[in-house]
Amino acid sequence: MHNKEAKSLDLIIKVAERCNIACTYCYFFFGGDDSHKHHPPYLTADAASEIEAFLERVTADGAVENLMIYFHGGEPMMAPKPIIGRIARAASQLAETGKVAEVGLSMQTNGMLVNEAWIRFCTEHGIGVGVSLDGDKAANDLHRIDKNRRGTYDRAVQGFRRLSGGNDNGVDLKPGLLSVIDPQGDGAARLDHFVDQIGAERMNFLSPDGGHDKDIGQAQIAGIENFMLGVFRAWVRRADGNLRVRFIKDVLDTLLSDEGARTCTASAQRMSRILTVSSDGMLSAEDTARTLDARFRDIGHVRDFDHVAQIFSTPALAEMQHAALTAPEACQSCPWWGACRGGTFTNRYSARDGFDNPSVYCDALKGFFEEVTAWLVRGGIPIEDIERRLILSGSFPGAVHGPDYTDHKKVHLRASA
Repeated sequence: MHNKEAKSLDLIIKVAERCNIACTYCYFFFGGDDSHKHHPPYLTADAASEIEAFLERVTADGAVENLMIYFHGGEPMMAPKPIIGRIARAASQLAETGKVAEVGLSMQTNGMLVNEAWIRFCTEHGIGVGVSLDGDKAANDLHRIDKNRRGTYDRAVQGFRRLSGGNDNGVDLKPGLLSVIDPQGDGAARLDHFVDQIGAERMNFLSPDGGHDKDIGQAQIAGIENFMLGVFRAWVRRADGNLRVRFIKDVLDTLLSDEGARTCTASAQRMSRILTVSSDGMLSAEDTARTLDARFRDIGHVRDFDHVAQIFSTPALAEMQHAALTAPEACQSCPWWGACRGGTFTNRYSARDGFDNPSVYCDALKGFFEEVTAWLVRGGIPIEDIERRLILSGSFPGAVHGPDYTDHKKVHLRASA
């Protein structure tokens, strides 16, 4: 594993466990984990002090070189700025004093509360900002609604534009957009809307939460595939080097270079090294994984740990690290394991088998990988190079036997995109 990823630590800090809107699909409030009801609404001063001390301890032995902190909610812009500022300064000082090599700070917001004060604050502390949005007004307002059941599109877009330079000082924080895939939606239309109507250059599209214990039918899986292919085709059509779509970039990084293929394994391990810190200072697994089972939440308070190794040796987190690097039985002969890693933790999980399942959206992911690969081959990338990189990224031996990349249906689909 690459040392950079092996020595990474990502913290999702719940600075607010309340929200000003009520998205119908929200995993945090409506995903079956009601622990937020028993936590302080906002990160307390005592918890902030404990987090600062925790960061000092776990970085003292050199076990963390790359620290990433995400300020999350609920809605993080409901939280007091001084509390967030304390943690941001403490993290930045770790880099300034050489205890860690790199620190990143980020905030994910619904955009509704963006104002001049927040823009100044994020600028001063070097906090990157992402805004959650699910397409145009009609698509977004189906699910992203406020507590009076009103759509949030207009207010969210206004916040994004303020962050993008439409503020008193003309500061452009270059915010990204985060969007949930709609199985009934048009991926190409959504990307076009984000670029042409909103002016976004960085974005990502997430698969809906849900695993093998949910009733997810073939129509939804096919819809996920069509959406992803729509986004990809629109991205190809634009041929814009400044336009970054995270899920496309991740696959291309793996397939286009040996270095990227090797890094894929390390990146998968990094996904299992994401921790969530609740507003009371309790540690849990990665935020969406908390909803899977009680064992993935409240593994201990930040005050209980002095070393990173202690944290990741706890049973639940050790289970997730094993899952990140171990192909489920159904994936062991699949050529795409190296690029896919079985999908997200939530999409792999079942109560019976844990993470020993492929993604519930496996067929959709395969269709996406096949089309990307067909496009690369038509563009002159040798299929032998792609197969070698899939082996490099897969971390297990064996020949890769992919689909027929000259398949006329796939070629026709790409040519018509």
